[in-house]
Amino acid sequence: EIAQQAAGCEPAVASASMVAELAKGKHLDDASLITQDTIASALGPLPADKCHTAGLAAEALANAIMDYVMRCVEKTEGRGAKGEGRNSEE
Repeated sequence: EIAQQAAGCEPAVASASMVAELAKGKHLDDASLITQDTIASALGPLPADKCHTAGLAAEALANAIMDYVMRCVEKTEGRGAKGEGRNSEE
C-alpha cells in the first residue's frame, strides 16, 4: 500500500502524486529504482525552476522505503528466541 501527502506548489503535489502512482503495486526493489528522471518523464515538462520537485519526491520515496525496511528488520530482530534479539539483555 502506498499513499502520499504533499503540500506546496502544484509541481510538488504533482510529483508526489506521480511517485505514488509509479510505485503502486511494485516490489520494493523495483520501486526503489524510481528516480527524479522517471518522475519527470511521467509528468511531462516541468518549469525549469520546479524540476527539483521530482527529485524531492524520489528522495521521499527512497526514505520511506528505507524506513519501512528498517522497521521490518527491527521487528524481525525482536522475534528471536529467548536470549536473542535486541531485548536479550533486559
